[in-house]
Order: sequence, then structure tokens, then C-alpha cells
Amino acid sequence: MATRPEHTDPVLSQMLLDRDLEAAEIAVRQKRLAAMDEAIEAWKRARPRGTSQRSAEVSVEFRGMALPAAAQHALTLVPQGECKTASEILAILERHSIAPQTSQPVKRVQTALNRRREMHGDVVHTGDGRWGLVEWYGPAELRQFENLPDSGRARDTALHAERMKEGIRRAQANGAHYGKPPKITPEQWNRGLEIVAAGVTSFGAIYKALTKLTPEGETDMHRNTLKRHIDRILDGEPYPPSWQAYFESHRTKRAKDDHNVEDQLLPTIAVK
Repeated sequence: MATRPEHTDPVLSQMLLDRDLEAAEIAVRQKRLAAMDEAIEAWKRARPRGTSQRSAEVSVEFRGMALPAAAQHALTLVPQGECKTASEILAILERHSIAPQTSQPVKRVQTALNRRREMHGDVVHTGDGRWGLVEWYGPAELRQFENLPDSGRARDTALHAERMKEGIRRAQANGAHYGKPPKITPEQWNRGLEIVAAGVTSFGAIYKALTKLTPEGETDMHRNTLKRHIDRILDGEPYPPSWQAYFESHRTKRAKDDHNVEDQLLPTIAVK
């Protein structure tokens, strides 16, 4: 009967003897990832550097390092306890000419930090997208960091929020409507302006006239909807451009969908 080979790692062997299979599986995975990282760094050290202008400009202390190791080393250059975001770590790497050459360098640095944490466990996410070295903290603080809601994705929330706001500003500048869809149509608004221009200012009369413009099959506009906008209509304000763009895009999409349905039904009708 064949015997099971013994493990050379005494810690792993003890885990197997104790039947701690989950811990043994994690240890094996970490050893494999560490071996892969060492092989990659060895290949980078062995490859010729004369053909790359960027390699010649890299600071001596960062030469031969893969991005996960470089990101960890960047944290050793800052004062102890001064955690950095991925974008701030990227700035350090850029000063040493080792920043990743990609369209999304911050995302690459975040991925490298997460990989470094999983393989070597010498960096820690301290919350709000900031990273520090494990040696800066005690066991109680490290356990607290592990329980953070966003400890898994380690997102730079400030950078993410700023990008979201910038995207909203660009969309609004292009005429897009952001927020809840308007409940009053351009036809109803413009009809209200015509009624006011004719000298009618009664809320009930305006509401009755606008409900006649409700498309067939749809529910009449609620009175509270008109109450929210009646002052603007009485002042003669035009229909908001972003609302107009919303209705135009919505109607264009609905017409396109109806056209696609007709194209799908025509062959069936022809066969019948």
C-alpha cells in the first residue's frame, strides 16, 4: 500500500496532523502565490534592461521589483502611521519612475496592494481606501481593520465619490436629466403657459386643462405634481431643457423598440 508523502514544511505537517484542513489549504495557497511572485521578480531581475528607457530611469531602490513589492516599499518611505491611498502611493511610484503604464494606474495599484496583502500579509487596508504597513499596528488594531465593511474591496471612497460627481456634471452639461423622471410632460407645461398667457390663473382650471393632454392609457397627472410647478408656470418659465432631453430620448427609445417589435412580427404575419 502506497504511503502518503510527508511535507517538508513542519507547520503544514502539524496542521495536517491536527486535521486543520482549512488552515492547511490557506497555507498551501499562500506558499504557491509567494512562489509565483518570487519567480516573477526573479524574471524581472534577469531580463535585459538596456532596451528600456523606463528601466534605466527607475530609482535604484525600486529596480527589479514587481508592482506589489514596489507598492509595499513605497509605504516604507513615508512616516510611520501615515497611511496612503492608492492614488497617493501611485504619486510616490511616479516620482521614482516605476508607475504602471496603463490607462487606469490607480486601479492597478489597488490590485497590486490587494495581491500583496493576500500573498505576504505585510500591508493592511485601514479603511476609506487607505493602506499602511502591518508592522505599524498591534493585534487588536489589525483585527479591527479586518472587520471594516469595505476591507475586501479597499476602495478609495473619496476618489470614487469625486469621479461619480464629475460624471454627473458632464452628463448634466450634455443635457442629460439626472434624478427622478419628471411627471409633467412638455406638452402639459407649454399648455399651462398658454393658459396663463390668456389670463387664466385658477389652479383648478389649469389642472383640468392639463389632464386633457394625458396620453391614452396613462394615468392623469396628480394634483400635487402641478402644485410643485404651478409657481414656475405662472411666472412663465420655460420647460427645463434637461427634462425635455429626457422625454425626447425616452420617446426615441420607445419608438425604436416598437419598430423592432414590428420587424419581428412581420415575418410571422407573412407566413400566416
